[in-house]
Amino acid sequence: MNTAHGDHCVTQPGSPFREAFLAHRLALHLRADGVRLGDDPPDFELQFGKEKFYYEAAEVLEPGRRRGDEFKANRLLSPEEQAEPELWPEVEIPSRDALKQLRSVAEQKARKGYPDHYGLILFVNMEPIFRERRFVDGIAAALSLSLEKFSEIWTLRVDGMLVRHRKSASWQQDP
Repeated sequence: MNTAHGDHCVTQPGSPFREAFLAHRLALHLRADGVRLGDDPPDFELQFGKEKFYYEAAEVLEPGRRRGDEFKANRLLSPEEQAEPELWPEVEIPSRDALKQLRSVAEQKARKGYPDHYGLILFVNMEPIFRERRFVDGIAAALSLSLEKFSEIWTLRVDGMLVRHRKSASWQQDP
């Protein structure tokens, strides 16, 4: 696909490929019987027997980072440089700023007025920040207002760890 479409499929805001990726990851984790990409809204639905659950999806990036910047920068390299192993630079971001960004993305989605039975999955594309305990400990508070609008919020880390956040508990990691 990259030969035919370049990096266009992953650099677009609201990319259906990104939504499909998040739907796939959550469906596998929860062992869903079926997945269907939505009509927007919802971004996707998961089916368990005869029950359907609806989800919105969003990506959380470092403040100032734009989707696909790394791919666009790669286009400027020579063919030899492009052949080198890709090492994305790790961006150092203070926990406070990362939590503010997480809260902002979740609240933007919450303000759109989806039905309260919808869930939200956030792809937190800021890998180095998960090494900081202050960030991990602050996630529940950062999502608290948005949890009033969604039935649950999932966070997916770059390393693949999925965590469920619910109204009834501050946060809980699923097995």
